[in-house]
Amino acid sequence: MSKSVLHVELDVHKMSMDVTLAEPGAAGEIRYYGRIGGDLDCLDGVIRKLESKGAKLLFEGDQTSLKCPASLGPENHLAA
Repeated sequence: MSKSVLHVELDVHKMSMDVTLAEPGAAGEIRYYGRIGGDLDCLDGVIRKLESKGAKLLFEGDQTSLKCPASLGPENHLAA
């Protein structure tokens, strides 16, 4: 069974992250997943929840938002 692919966009703020999901392709659905806390434990929780449903996650975001000092380094965390 192959996993479905979801593109994950993180909009990183000082105390929170907004999560948006997009299915691949021009006709893929884009939906707002929700706002989570700004710490890495919250990010890990979202990752575990989506992966438990069989999704392969591709994280996207502009370099400015993912390298924001207040974001606690999600780009480094996701790369690990």
